[in-house]
This record gives sequence, C-alpha cells and structure tokens, in this order.
Amino acid sequence: MIGIAVAGVFGQWLGWRLRLPAIIPLLAIGALLGPIGGLIHPSAALGEVMRPAIGMAVAIIVFEGGLNLNLRELRSAGSGIVRLVSVALPLNWLLGTLAGHWVAGLSWPVAILVGAILVTHIFQRIVLGKVPRWKRFKGRAVLALRIGSSLISTALALLATPTNATAAPIYDAVSLQADLRFALDTIEHQHPNVRHSVTTAKLEHEGEKVRRQLDHPMNQAEAWTTLAQLNPVLADGHLFIGLPDWRGQSAELIRQGTGFFPFEVRLDAEGFPVITATLGGAATPLAGRRIVRIDGRDARAIARALLRRVHGDTPAFRKALLAQRWWLFFAKLYGTPGAYDLVLSGPGKQHVVAGHALPAILQRDADFDQLFACRIDADGTAQLTVASFVWEDKARYLRFTHDCFSRVKAVGASRLVIDVSANGGGDDDMWKDGILRYIATRPYKQGSTYLKRERTGSVTAGSIETPTQPVADDQLHFKGKVTVLIGPLTYSSAVLFSNVVRDYGFGSLAGTGGAARTRQSGGVQSVKLPNTGLVLSYPRFVLDPPSGSRGPTYLQPDHPPQ
Repeated sequence: MIGIAVAGVFGQWLGWRLRLPAIIPLLAIGALLGPIGGLIHPSAALGEVMRPAIGMAVAIIVFEGGLNLNLRELRSAGSGIVRLVSVALPLNWLLGTLAGHWVAGLSWPVAILVGAILVTHIFQRIVLGKVPRWKRFKGRAVLALRIGSSLISTALALLATPTNATAAPIYDAVSLQADLRFALDTIEHQHPNVRHSVTTAKLEHEGEKVRRQLDHPMNQAEAWTTLAQLNPVLADGHLFIGLPDWRGQSAELIRQGTGFFPFEVRLDAEGFPVITATLGGAATPLAGRRIVRIDGRDARAIARALLRRVHGDTPAFRKALLAQRWWLFFAKLYGTPGAYDLVLSGPGKQHVVAGHALPAILQRDADFDQLFACRIDADGTAQLTVASFVWEDKARYLRFTHDCFSRVKAVGASRLVIDVSANGGGDDDMWKDGILRYIATRPYKQGSTYLKRERTGSVTAGSIETPTQPVADDQLHFKGKVTVLIGPLTYSSAVLFSNVVRDYGFGSLAGTGGAARTRQSGGVQSVKLPNTGLVLSYPRFVLDPPSGSRGPTYLQPDHPPQ
C-alpha cells in the first residue's frame, strides 16, 4: 500500500516537473512496477478492497465533473458540444486503442481501457490547459470546450472503469492452503496406491514447499501456477491439478478477442521451443526456427518454468504435452499480451501479433477427419490413424473402421500400420469394437492384476478373469502383418491397446517409447477444489499389462520407426 501511494505521488510530481499530463508518467511507472517488474501486485495488496476503491475513485471523478457543469451554459454552447462529444471523443478513443494494441502490444480489452484513460486526461490537460493562451478562442468556443471536457471526463471515467466487468475472484492465503490440504488428503484417501508414481514422503515434502508459497492472495490463474508445481511430482498423467474446462474457456476467450502465443511449437533436444506453424496450424516461413528469447526472457528458461507445471508420467511425456499446449501454459504464467517480441535463431528479430486462431489441438479434437484417417499406400500398406479413443458418436467411428477394413480387404493389403502415436486414450470399447475385432486371433484380456479403490474407501486387489472373445468368421478379418505406431503422447487407453497387441501377439510396436508406463492407472475421477474451483483429477485403479509383468516399466517399441 505504501509503495503504491509513493509511486502515485512521484508520478504526479514527475508530470508537473516535466510539464506532461500526469497520466503519462503514472502509466509508465505502473507498468514498470507491475506487469514488467512484478514489484507491486495491487490485487494482492488491496485484496477485496481493490474493486470498491476503484469504484470510489470513479465516483469522485464523476461527482467533480457534475459540479463543473452548468445547464444554462450547456444550452448556450449549442451544437459545438454535440460535435465535440460525438466526433472528437470516439475518434481519439479509437486512435488511442489502436496505438495501445498495435504499438504497445496490449490485448484489445486492455487497449480499449487505456485508450479511454488517455483520451480523458490528455484532452482535459493538454487542450483545456492551453485554452487561456489561445487568444482566438472566445465566448461560445471556450464554453464548448469547458463543458465538453466535463462531459468527456465523466463519460470516459465510467467507460474506463472495470467496475462493471467480471473481475477474477481473489482468494486469501487461508483458502489457498485449505485447497492444497484438500488435494493432498483426497489423493491419500482416494488413490488406490499413490506409490504407483510417488512416495508419500516426497509428496508431503513437495506439498510443504508449495504451501509456503501460498502466503498471499491470488486469483485462480495464480493459484494454479503455484499448486500445479505438484503435477510433475505426482508423475502420472491421470493425477494432477488442472484448469476447469480449459478447452471451452480458451475458445471463448478467442471469440472475445483475446490472443494467445502466435505459434505452435515443439521442444528440441536442448529444451528450446521451435516453431512448427502459426497458432492453429497454418504454414509459416518461420517453421523450423528456434525461439531464443520471448519478450526479453530466455525461451529455454520459460520452457523449464512451464514444464514445472505440466502433468504426466515422465519428462518425455510432459515435454510432448507442453509442446501441444504451449499457448495455454504460457498464457497462465506470462499472460496474453497483444504482441510478442521474439528473438529467433538466425538473423533478425520478430515483432509478432498474438494469434487469434483456434489452437491446433482444439481444432483436432473437434474434427473427426483430423482424428481418424485411413489410406492405402502405393506399396499396398494400409495406414489407419486413430488419434483418440474419444468420439461422441461412436456409431460413426465404428462405421469408419468398418469401411477402412473393407478397403484393406478389397486391395489385399499385406501390412497394416495403426498409428496411435498422438492418442491420449478414451473408451476401451473404441479399440475393442473398432480395431481388435478385425485383428484379434484369440481371446484377450485388457490387463491382468489390479488395485482398485472402492466407493466405500477400501482397496481391492484382484485380477481380470473374463476375456473378450474375437469375432468368429469375420469376413474383414486382417491376416497380414500389424504394426502399432506409438509416440510420447500415447497414453491411457491407447497404452492398454498397445499392451494387448504386443502381449497377445496380434502385432508389434514401433515408434518412440519411454514416455508412459505399461502399468496404467485409470477410472479417472475429478473433483473441484472447494475454494479456487481448480480441478483435481485422480485414478481409482492401477492395472498391470496382460502379461502380468511389471517390466518394462515404460511402453517401448519392438523396433524403431522406419
């Protein structure tokens, strides 16, 4: 509070000393101490008082503007007031907004806010402050300017204030720490065996480190960036603290004009993000260029900071997941500016406006043709791509796989490659009914032994007893060589499918492994943390592969990709 007051007084003095509108040094000082320097956090310092304080300040401005108005003078000023308010106000506001977005790189909502503030103060101080020295302005002209100033100041004070906007709730330290305790207790009492991925001692130790950081008020995004530091510790793609409806909320933000990081990326061996496409997947001549710095920050350090919040079994899995959702994690840690200053490998720098296209992963997950594909290559090899075992219209998916195997049968293909390298899992019936019915040669089980947390709270150890029978005399049954292509994002039900194919000899695995455990957790449940509304996901069972073996620990290919 003292720092904010001192900075405000200094800004006013600096404006007077340099003969500038006070709003200019105040904006500069606020940016340096707040978003840029991170030295002052008004929402944390003022907490719930911040919104009433803003409302009170606006009320004072409006009240002062009302005192300066004289209705008899207003009638005398005539049409000059109308032109001033209807033309000068929106034109200058528009120019200020465009400058804020395109020059300063602000998001559209913030640029609109800054444009309103600038119009109010600069018009009042620069134009009206010099009226007495403009001898040619007389009578009604001076009157029009003075009354116009009062109207503009009052109107824009109301327009500029965020009081009517939905502000992000602020949670105090007690509530934040209570959510942490709730998450840890839920994991302890609901997970079938937390030692599947982390020791209890390590989890409590890391939880205490996070608790010490929850010592000041935070909004939901700030709470997530702190609590999510447990995600790599939990080391399970089904066990993490996540964002509620991040897909839907991200799409809505884009519809409202918010931009995200402008490129889709991958992470190279040294940990630098490398451009693969523009946000949304469109081609760019910058593809293949390594990003060295982002807005003055080391890009590799940014990647490390983001990875400390990503969930998943292994560093390889987390690295692949971060690349897929870079735009999301970056926004939560570093915000959503209107533009980015990038230093890329090779010559030159890039000033790039934020991307407003729907990110590639959101497009893919909503597009059947991006998730599922079937083709026959010139050499007679059939390629079946299944990027998810989730699709609401299961009948459509089953028709697709039936048609694919009909094509395979018709051309007499001798080799089938099933690509699940980007498949994060879903419904087991999708691979049982849609794929294995055409390639299984004997009864199979999706796993062997398991541990399951019952609804009563007890943990049951058991084994899968009933096998799934292959479809007898199916005319589309494939009798050639089957290869399943895996990758760093092969997970959950896609791992179970891969385990079954290999353990029962229905085919072999190829591609990139070492990212997900062969012993998979599942039966995922989700619960909202009671205060922040963040989501804790946790599994109800842990299942061993059909072979019953705990080795290899991680899903590995039988041979490298060709």
